[in-house]
Amino acid sequence: EGEKLFDYIAECLQRFIDDNKLALSKSLDYTFDL
Repeated sequence: EGEKLFDYIAECLQRFIDDNKLALSKSLDYTFDL
């Protein structure tokens, strides 16, 4: 049961990191477009 929770948290964390990478690269692209 605890392992399932850990997997869930790890998955959420990974998704959060991926979203941030996407947002970061978008804002970097935007900055360099100026």
